[in-house]
Formats: sequence, C-alpha cells, structure tokens
Amino acid sequence: MKIISKYLTGQWIKWFTLSCFVLYSLIFLQLIGDEGISFSSDPLKDLFQKFFYPVVEYQTWLFPICCFLATIFSISALSKNRELMALDASGVSFFVISKPILVLALVCCTINFLLTDSERITAFIDRSFGWTSNAKSEPVESFQMKLKDEKRTWYFNNYNTRNKHASGIFLYSYDEKGNDVYRIKAKSGNYSEDGWELKNGRFLGFSTDEGTPLLINGYLKWKHLPSPIQDNNDS
Repeated sequence: MKIISKYLTGQWIKWFTLSCFVLYSLIFLQLIGDEGISFSSDPLKDLFQKFFYPVVEYQTWLFPICCFLATIFSISALSKNRELMALDASGVSFFVISKPILVLALVCCTINFLLTDSERITAFIDRSFGWTSNAKSEPVESFQMKLKDEKRTWYFNNYNTRNKHASGIFLYSYDEKGNDVYRIKAKSGNYSEDGWELKNGRFLGFSTDEGTPLLINGYLKWKHLPSPIQDNNDS
C-alpha cells in the first residue's frame, strides 16, 4: 500500500508541475504578444513585474485547474495499468487509494488561500527591493459615493484607482432637512491627502439658515446675504 501511495504521489506531483508549466507558458506567451520583451536599467525588476507577478495574480484559478488535471491524469495512469482493478480485487477501497491526492489537494488549497491577496504580496516585494509599483490602473466607471455623516453625494463618470484622477464629477450637499446647500459640477478632479481638487467646474450655492455658501478664491465661504434668496453661480 505504501508503494502505491508513493507512486500515486509522484504521479500527481509530476502532472501538477507539468500542468502549471504549460498554463504559465501560455500566460507568458500572451504577455509577450501584448507587451513585448523590453528591459530597463533594472532587468531583475522588469523580470519580476512582467513575468513573475502574473503567476501570483493568476494562481487563484490556475492552482485548482492544475490540481484537477493532475488528479485526472494520475488516476488514469493507475487505471491504464490495471492497478485500480487489482487494488479493488484486493479489498482496498478507493478512499484509501485517494488519500495521497486528498492530502496534496489540501496543501494546494492552503497555499492558494495564503496567496489570495496578490496585490499585498507584490506590494511587499516592491517595498522589499525599493521598486516602484507596476500595477495596472483600472478605471472605475459611473459610480456613486454617498457620505451620510457629511450629507454629501458624489457621482463620478469614471475614476482611475491608480492616480486617483476622476472626470465627470457631480457633488450634491444637503442640510439636516434634506434641502440643497450647494452643488458642484466639474469636468475633472484629483484626490490627495488634502482632499479633492476639482477643475473646470461650476458652483451653485443655496441660501440656508446658516447662510449662503460662496466660492471665493477657490475656497468655500459662508455669508449671510439679505433677502431675497441669492444663488452664486461662479466658474
């Protein structure tokens, strides 16, 4: 029985490694076709960011596929050599035979779970070597952000998660009763630690009990204006 377990373990590891090699090779070929091969003054950094990082990013679905293929080929090898039939005739259950595969699959799932957060892993490697991140920016399109504590609602046509640049911004601010306080419509904006900087926009302020918000020199000021209600509409 130990001989069968060692043989099945060796077959499974062999097929798992071969499946990983084939699937990763296909990914490398796709990356080479899309981006080409070019190295800067730091070839080690380029090698990791262009060829090793995709391995970390795609392993969450490549590992299960490789595990599945390795199991099929390993069991097929036993069946082809009539070893399954011999073990079954000897009274050995299939569960006992598959113990090595179950253990290896559990180890594979554990490793897969530990490597789930691929962005944190690649960021850790970048920090360890002092490299700049090469993460691809993905624009987020048409979403709403509602801040209940600030009584504000934001609308974005799209937002770049890497450089924190947004375009098509609409900001609505309300008071405690749900009335409009001010509105801002901007073509673009950038977010930083100091907050949002909106560009090429228009500001519309409404008279409230606390005063009327006005946009003065790029900053929001509150002033009490005489009746009737006056709205500010500055570029």
